[in-house]
Amino acid sequence: GLIVNDLRYMVVDGKLVVIGLPEKSGEREPTRQGYAIPSEGMANLFQDHFDRYWESPEATPYEVYVKELVSEIVRMNLGVSPDVVSRQLRIPDQEARSYMS
Repeated sequence: GLIVNDLRYMVVDGKLVVIGLPEKSGEREPTRQGYAIPSEGMANLFQDHFDRYWESPEATPYEVYVKELVSEIVRMNLGVSPDVVSRQLRIPDQEARSYMS
């Protein structure tokens, strides 16, 4: 299993994993450097990890997660338009508007 809780990862095509760690520990710290690892086995490991948490009862519901993202964008960019939020998150315009109200 994975024991690093600040690890950020992306499985690209089932054969490549991009991983990164923030320079400092913390949920809001930026990831400034990443590593591409071509490994089907590692891609499967990370995909299984994601799937297990995605379908877990403790998983954050989609609506709660998107609302948190929208709130963060609005907080960091006062006066941002729903169109910009919609494009940035790749969600429908109406959905962005509903989370901004």
